[in-house]
Amino acid sequence: MKIAVISPTFPPDHCGIGDYSARVVEEFLNRNEQVSVWSCQKNPQANYLTSNNFKYFYTPRPWGPVTFCSFLIELKKFSPEAVIVQYIPYLFAKKWGIHPLLPFWILILRFILYLLNPSISLLLIVHESNYPVRFDLKGICLGLPQWFQFVFIFLICPKISFTFESAYKKYKNFFFWKWLYLIPVGANIKRVQMDWDIPIDEIVPKEAKILLHFGGAHPTNLFEYEFAAFDAIFKNLKNTKLVFVGLTQEKINVLLDQYNFSHLKSAVIGLGYLMEAEVSVWISRSYLVLAPFLDGISTRRTSAMAAFDHGKPLLTTRSWSTNSSIAWEEFCFIVPMQEKQKFIEKAVFILENSEEAKSTGERGKKYYDAHFSYPVITNKILSIINFKN
Repeated sequence: MKIAVISPTFPPDHCGIGDYSARVVEEFLNRNEQVSVWSCQKNPQANYLTSNNFKYFYTPRPWGPVTFCSFLIELKKFSPEAVIVQYIPYLFAKKWGIHPLLPFWILILRFILYLLNPSISLLLIVHESNYPVRFDLKGICLGLPQWFQFVFIFLICPKISFTFESAYKKYKNFFFWKWLYLIPVGANIKRVQMDWDIPIDEIVPKEAKILLHFGGAHPTNLFEYEFAAFDAIFKNLKNTKLVFVGLTQEKINVLLDQYNFSHLKSAVIGLGYLMEAEVSVWISRSYLVLAPFLDGISTRRTSAMAAFDHGKPLLTTRSWSTNSSIAWEEFCFIVPMQEKQKFIEKAVFILENSEEAKSTGERGKKYYDAHFSYPVITNKILSIINFKN
């Protein structure tokens, strides 16, 4: 099968949608599918760039008329049997996530595909639809235009998959006649062997227990919960370290001051951004991964998926975005987002019960392999694009 993938980002630009696209493309190639990718990354990196079944096309942001026309020309030459569009509003536009022409481009794309061959499958994979529409300046000036933009694209595309259940249910209730699907994301960090020459023991003593957070300073991260939990642990267990991957020491110190945990600076480490292999080794070396989110864990959280894939216990939160159809408590530690004290108590419990921590990590790995791994995700995508509406 010939599959075209439109993905605004691609490695080495490590973000959720770029990593997701790269891993799915790799799975397609492993199954001998022919894949062409259109992305805004000028210098892509992947171990399959020289594959005879792979082609890459640079499409500068924003998608103006010239870019779109050149895309259509190359797409026609490729003659795809399926086209996958990875959607996050911010990644197609240079500012504000608003691209007035984007719905028009998608409409033309669908029309051209129909003229080429009515059986060509067009799938929109939605990682984020819009900034929340609220009665404040950003909600009105940013959220509302992004929502209108998405709804137009949503109505144009014949098949739409969401990576998180809350959006899937919301749009399924309002647009019950549409073909909607739910596909999770997988881990954004590939597992590597622990024998990589990465000097962890020079940063953290070998016998120390590491509590790990990885990811940037996204506003949905509940840093106060992590600091408070570590504070409670560190009072009795001095041989522990709280390590942040993706945040510099300077940024961590600012956050510690902001939340009145300055006394922890000697035990909290900010490593900044690391290579993928380095992150994998740090996850493998950790005792517990912390991932408290304002909107809760969901099937779109690549960092949580990486913890599961590495067989590490995860402590997280349940909130409005959390998939209600998944029994998260069976394979990770989870508390209601509003209850910070329960998060603290659960963290202390995990540090004091190593066997429970280990078995939970093992259950997480087993569940990940069965439901969230990229072979499973790719099977779902192929089944959708092969299904004729």
